Amino acid sequence: LGSMDSDVGAPACVFHGGEFYDDVRIQVRGNTTAGFEKKSHRVEFPADHPFLPPHGGGRVRATSFMAEWGDPTYLRQHLSFWLMTRAGAAASFHEPVRLQLNGAFYQLAMHSLPLGEDVLERAGLDPRGALYKAVGYVVPGGDGSGGFEKKTRRREGNEDYVALATALGESRRPEERARALMDLCDVPAVVNYVAVARLCQEDDDIWANLSLYHDNEGSGRWRPVAFDMNVSWGFSYGAGGILADLFVGRPQAAFL
Repeated sequence: LGSMDSDVGAPACVFHGGEFYDDVRIQVRGNTTAGFEKKSHRVEFPADHPFLPPHGGGRVRATSFMAEWGDPTYLRQHLSFWLMTRAGAAASFHEPVRLQLNGAFYQLAMHSLPLGEDVLERAGLDPRGALYKAVGYVVPGGDGSGGFEKKTRRREGNEDYVALATALGESRRPEERARALMDLCDVPAVVNYVAVARLCQEDDDIWANLSLYHDNEGSGRWRPVAFDMNVSWGFSYGAGGILADLFVGRPQAAFL
């Protein structure tokens, strides 16, 4: 395994659906989960032979195989995304696949796309819009990022995000913030996302996983995109939460 379980990554070959893919790059994916016994991986395919996913849709240059080692049920993130789509919210997909490594069974993983244009297209959103991956709160940071990483439409700066964060900033009066929310955001999409996120007890958004999409070429409004919902349905990284009980002072082999 070695380098494929690190940020450095490793070269690999992939065989799926009768196709052989060479010149593939595989590396670890995740922050907290990168320290788990079984790891998730991001896989990048060559431009002249993109990957044809097993669950429909067009070919993609990059995809992910999620270990879900922290969730013995293998259901929490899959169920969260399913419920989001049923409620009309934008969400990635999360489907089970069997992985072999060098001819032997490796793990049951969940196939999921990394944030980018492919996620937008599958969610029915215009891929020409700006997608920001959350790694912090919605605030304008000193460098203008506010803790958000721009994933699409990177030919431009992040002035649109700075304008949104400023308009919704806590320094403004409540009535000004409410008016900005109505003017700048797709309110039904926001309500759908918040309702499902609270129903499934999503414990990792707002500060970490509340990714945002700006429909630059269409309505001009913003909406959340559900992504990385593995800490849900009762799981929590907080003190006393289920994940803390599982991984603090207990043999991890029981959950392989």
